[in-house]
Amino acid sequence: MARRATPQEAAVAAAEAAIRSVGLGFDVVSDVRLKFCKQRGAPDPWLIELDHGEVQDIVLPGGVTVAGVTASVKCDKGERMRFRSDVLSFQQMSEQFNQELSLSGKIPSGFFNTMFEFSGSWQKDAANTKALAFDGWYVTLYSVALSKGQIVLRDHVKQSVPSTWDPAALARFIKKFGTHIVVGLKMGGKDVIYLKQQHSSTLQAVDVQKRLKEMSDSRFLDANVQYDMSRNNQVLSEPSFLLLSPGFLPFNTIDYC
Repeated sequence: MARRATPQEAAVAAAEAAIRSVGLGFDVVSDVRLKFCKQRGAPDPWLIELDHGEVQDIVLPGGVTVAGVTASVKCDKGERMRFRSDVLSFQQMSEQFNQELSLSGKIPSGFFNTMFEFSGSWQKDAANTKALAFDGWYVTLYSVALSKGQIVLRDHVKQSVPSTWDPAALARFIKKFGTHIVVGLKMGGKDVIYLKQQHSSTLQAVDVQKRLKEMSDSRFLDANVQYDMSRNNQVLSEPSFLLLSPGFLPFNTIDYC
């Protein structure tokens, strides 16, 4: 039986994975977990020029040290934050999520779809959804990011860009390199209640906000709360409501270019 990693070893492995992800490609319609970065296991997976000749040892909160990190990458301490959203329409919430990822427009990202458990076409999901909201705690341990002025595509990436409109070639490019590049990310944990109001619901926005506040206050103000990792969603007494509340989970938030 393989030996289980100690908490310190797990923290170091997570930090190394986060730092090595800066400069990798990513498909914005996918989940935001680091394992979905493109060419992650390749010997030389980065899409932008990084100065690997000048390296540093980065010391992160908790005494975690990662050696041999390119000087192009910087780190900063995290923060603890409670945030409750307004009750928004599908398009408004999608746009808010995109802004957090430095994206423009209202087309849902993979991050948005994952959090609210949407799996169909976004037009159909939007038509079936009256409102969305969330409330939770975000605990960021640290953030890592590329230094400004360091974003230069590597030659092999430039040469792979289709020179003419060719959907098949473009699809191959995205499959290999992604749609965006990771230029920064935050590592930590979160406990968030995501609330999805179906279109058939007759409740008004003020009632939805009140119910979300009641649920979140009950959850987060209870000193004896137990986080159940197997609890994925709960259907409330209002049949056109769905509460998505997975418990305290590790997270990474990615910034793109």
